[in-house]
Amino acid sequence: MPDEQNQSKFENYSMSFDGSSEYVDLGNTETVKLGAGDFTFSAWINPISWGSVYEGIYVNAAINGVFIGKDNAGNFVLRIYGVSNIITYSTLPTVNTWTHICITRNNGLCSLFYNGSSVATATSTHDFNGTANVFIGSDNSGADFNGNIDQVAIFDYSLSQAQVDYLYNSGTPVNPMALTPLPT
Repeated sequence: MPDEQNQSKFENYSMSFDGSSEYVDLGNTETVKLGAGDFTFSAWINPISWGSVYEGIYVNAAINGVFIGKDNAGNFVLRIYGVSNIITYSTLPTVNTWTHICITRNNGLCSLFYNGSSVATATSTHDFNGTANVFIGSDNSGADFNGNIDQVAIFDYSLSQAQVDYLYNSGTPVNPMALTPLPT
């Protein structure tokens, strides 16, 4: 993990990214990819700044891959990598503030949550099966996040509103491993 420091008021080891090609490489296994069915991506993020280019939180940088983060127009997006946005939300998480972000897909309905509240939805059954490695904090080509990321969890099912609320927990992160089934 980059800069294993006590950056979070909640956790001892949030991942710290400085916006210059720091990332965590999750590899190329199907268990870390979102795929074609229902899924959930959940994380706490604390951006130090938002730049003028793409900034990836979770990225599979390949044809049919996925991009979750800020696009170059200043929106927070769920995007088919290099193709088009599925969810576009014009408000970015606040700088220097921990925000719980969660993206779910349930029977083709994708939802973006900020701090437990649904802020945007869209329909997509795209198969996010890109053949490249999956990265946290960058796409390994310049789409780099500047800030801290904590409590990353990927589920191969869609969390319910109650489960999203549980992970947000009124602003105090909880262990995603307490949910059933477990994250992948």
